[in-house]
Amino acid sequence: MSVACVACGEADRKAAPAGDGGTATAQELDWPPELAGLLERARGGDAKAQLALADRLEAGDGVPRNDAEALRWYRSAAEKGSVEALYFEGVMRYTGRGAPKDLEFGARRIQEAAERGNLAAQNSLGVLYAMGEGVEMNPAESMRWFRSAAEGGHASAQLSLGARLAAGYGGAKDPEESAQWYREAARNGLPGAQWRYGVVLARGEGVERDDLEAFVWLSVSGLARRASERALIEELEGQLDEVQQAEARQRITDWTSQRLN
Repeated sequence: MSVACVACGEADRKAAPAGDGGTATAQELDWPPELAGLLERARGGDAKAQLALADRLEAGDGVPRNDAEALRWYRSAAEKGSVEALYFEGVMRYTGRGAPKDLEFGARRIQEAAERGNLAAQNSLGVLYAMGEGVEMNPAESMRWFRSAAEGGHASAQLSLGARLAAGYGGAKDPEESAQWYREAARNGLPGAQWRYGVVLARGEGVERDDLEAFVWLSVSGLARRASERALIEELEGQLDEVQQAEARQRITDWTSQRLN
């Protein structure tokens, strides 16, 4: 889902409501021929086609970018039961794309999607309850939704949960559980989590110190930009013997190849 915002006037939004058939707008006449079938299915009430069309309109993917039309198709797909579309509709209304900004309405739609099991919505709801925008600030609810999304495998939620457990957000600090969530998010490919997991491994915070593991995770994260960060990696490498260094280099190579493929 794109985060771009392009406002569109009424003259650009003359397509008939979803499912009505209708005639093509001047804008639609410029669309690639391969999208004709997608548009036809969307107008016929196919929720998956409506969601796909909304995604392309929001991103400007092969069609002129149009947030108002994207929001309309997201809303239609949501009304037909698409939880993903419901979440995207909520995000657009929350951020004021395609329609006037409405924090409360957007948050309600996001919460509806979260309650119906959408992991991205659960993660976003955790953020909203932490900020207190569109909903009343509630650290306990924030942690509950981050945990729900993290347990479902959402990498960003795993990192957020780990960071809050480390800081004692909404309760006592828990470095052991924090390290476990950093590890899960690191394995799911999130560079920020890979770096944080490497750091706690190097320090032995919440997990047994392991210089080899720390060196591998810090290296694969690709986040060592400051001199102090590069120095930490070099220090860890210097504490490994030749066999360990060879193992670490092979693991880094294997991880990089796997991600590229």
